[in-house]
Amino acid sequence: MSKELSLSVKVPSFPTVGQNVALEADLDLGGNPLESIKWLKDDQEFYVVTPQGASTKYVSGIQVDVKNSSRVKVTLQKVTEQTSGMFKCELRAGGRMMMKGAGMKVQPKK
Repeated sequence: MSKELSLSVKVPSFPTVGQNVALEADLDLGGNPLESIKWLKDDQEFYVVTPQGASTKYVSGIQVDVKNSSRVKVTLQKVTEQTSGMFKCELRAGGRMMMKGAGMKVQPKK
């Protein structure tokens, strides 16, 4: 029997405009085969990892640094106030799905 999936996410709450920000997923597939890991901002998908590799989709306010992203980390370049929103990570493995999320509010430079 495969074990349950486990997922937790780390999203910086209050980064400053212009910073690079890492969104991290701490995940355990519990021995299940990975189907996909998706990152969404306000329910719009912007980064997807599958066994075939990673891909990005355009979402306003989001610039993914693909070189510094992996299956457990997505690096966003030069965040703006537009980047603020609700970020969710959706994990699919072995026919199961789990989703966790956290909000981010980008602060203007002082």
